[in-house]
Amino acid sequence: MIEQKLYTVGEVSKISTLVSDDSLDRIFLVRGKSSYKNSGAESFIKKYLDTNIIDSYYDFDSNPQIADLKKGVELFKKEKYQIIIAIGGGSVLDMAKLISVFAHQPDDIED
Repeated sequence: MIEQKLYTVGEVSKISTLVSDDSLDRIFLVRGKSSYKNSGAESFIKKYLDTNIIDSYYDFDSNPQIADLKKGVELFKKEKYQIIIAIGGGSVLDMAKLISVFAHQPDDIED
């Protein structure tokens, strides 16, 4: 079952509680290229999730193409991630949702 949670600015510290409560140690982070650092999200992640193994996917177009999705799915499938966290705007959130769905589909993405 895929569960989505949305945390607003005042609630972001709850992410660390979610991750520690569920013993989730492998995190797949979908993020913006430069906005991740510029917004302060990078320092937040280091502060609250510094004991977790975090791999990032951010090298995709602001209007993601199927090739971007395929690359993200491939990266996701290489490890046994327990959670996807998306930090960014609409394209980032869309990419994270698409990866979470298509990584568990047996058919080719283009089908």
